[in-house]
Formats: sequence, C-alpha cells, structure tokens
Amino acid sequence: MLSRRARKDDAWFLEQFKRPLRRQGSKSLSSIDLATAENWLIRPEMLSLLKKNAKKDLSAKHLSYAGGLGGTKELLESLSIFLNHFFSPRIPVKPGHIVTGPGCSSILDTLINDLCDEGDGLLVMAPFWGSFEISAVLRNGARLIPVRVPFHETHSPRAVVTAYQTAADKASCNVRGILFCNPHNPHGHITPVEVIDALLQYCEDADLHFVSDEIYALSTFGAINQDVTPGANTRSSESFESPSAEFVSVLLRDLRSRRFLIEGILILCTGVWSRFMMAPSPTQAKAWYRPKGWLIHRAGREDPRQPYSAR
Repeated sequence: MLSRRARKDDAWFLEQFKRPLRRQGSKSLSSIDLATAENWLIRPEMLSLLKKNAKKDLSAKHLSYAGGLGGTKELLESLSIFLNHFFSPRIPVKPGHIVTGPGCSSILDTLINDLCDEGDGLLVMAPFWGSFEISAVLRNGARLIPVRVPFHETHSPRAVVTAYQTAADKASCNVRGILFCNPHNPHGHITPVEVIDALLQYCEDADLHFVSDEIYALSTFGAINQDVTPGANTRSSESFESPSAEFVSVLLRDLRSRRFLIEGILILCTGVWSRFMMAPSPTQAKAWYRPKGWLIHRAGREDPRQPYSAR
C-alpha cells in the first residue's frame, strides 16, 4: 500500500501527463511522435569517439567515489576551462563557482526547494518543458506561472519584460524568481543579449532569483545572424558585481548525445552551495571538458557561434 502522499502524487502525475502516456502506449503505425528530438546523424562519429577515448583516458581512479562535495577538483577545473573557452564570460568562471550533481532533475529539485517555500511561484515563458512541473509542483509544492509573449515579440526587451511583469502582477502567489530556458524549449530560439540584460535588470529591481536552464547552449545549428560580443551574455560586471538579487545559472551541458550528459550548476550566490550532491564518479574525467579534448574539439565546434561540421 502506497503512502497517502504517494497516491496523491501519482494521481497528479497521471492527470498532468495523460497525453504523453497515451501516446507512449499507442500501437498506431500512423502516429509520429514529435515530442522528443534526437540527433541520429552524428551517432556513428560519437560512438567511435566515446569508445576510443574511454579506452585511452578512463582509469581505475574514475571508478571511485568523488573526492569532494560538488565534484572532484579535476572535474571542476575542467568545467571552468570549458565555460570560459566557449562562452567568454566577462567575469571568469572559477572552479569554486561550480557544483555538479547526479542529474538535472535532482539539481532542479534541490534548487527550487532552496529558493521557494511551498506555494511560491516561478515565472516561466510558455510553452515550457513539461518536466519543469515535476521539479516545481510535484516535488516542492511550488507553482509555475506561465508568461505569454507573442512569438514575434520574443526579441523585444520591452515586450518580454512587460509580459513577465504582467504575469507577476496577476499571480495569486508570492513570486520568487524566473525559470529561464535559453535556447528556448520548445521554440528553439536563442534569446538576444538585450533581452537577457533586461530580464536581469528586472530581477534586480524586483529582488527575484534568475535560474537559467542552458542545456541546449551548444546544440544550435547554423550561423547566428547578429554579432555576439564575447562576454556579453549577461550585463556588464559594472552593473552586477554585487547584485541585490541572487542570480543562479543552471548549466546542463548536452554533449550531442542524450545519454551522455553532465549536469552542473554555476552558482553566483553561495547560500545554497552545500545543498547539492556529488556527481557520479564515472563522469569525472577531466580530459572530456578540455577545449582541445576529444569530445569538444573533434565532435563539436571551436566557436559555438559557427555551424557544426563533421571532421
């Protein structure tokens, strides 16, 4: 017999996800499920690289438990190099800024638990990834407040901020922050620098947390039309060296294989650092995140703003 809490959660889940569950159980050959996208074109190259470099670099020490909270020293150093190389932040990322965890769901669960009390809300641009509700609503009793921005206005800082302000003003709960997704899922568009700047300023003015899910940051295709200034992905350091709000960026790096992920969180506020668990030790191979390492250099792009080409 399940607990009352489990029965309540199961009922919520079955109702909330009845459509995908129904699709999953369908035996109709005419149905094409577009809910999940996978890149099969690059799989042969990915598989070859994984086998080659796991054999070359994997050692007995990688089978041990992690040597410290939040990730091993080697992993955190490699991640900081990876982030600084590909994203050129104005304020360099240091190993001490990063905590890794055993999966994006666990990271989001813990993060929302630490940012929101039961009944609090997070602003999320609609439509959004359905599993956000599992971390927020099911696990933590928080609420997701949809922010509706007309698609043709998603590149307008004024329109986007106005939409967030309107949603916050109409919310019937205490709004604690923004759960941001860039590139957006499911739209796929990349948010312009000016829009991110405006949202960060709004968070600072309204004393809100800013949580950014960037799992698809290196999974875009084609050239970006507008010039991107290195380090311009957030407002200048002059504006945000000592923010009144706590800004947290969730960095869930997708390495072009759905089953090969490493989940980390870049924390610009130290109050929640110790709440996160260690990453599983098999992912603690430092070479995998070096800019000249096998996976990024050979299967990815030196410059993430340029289109991917096989080597």
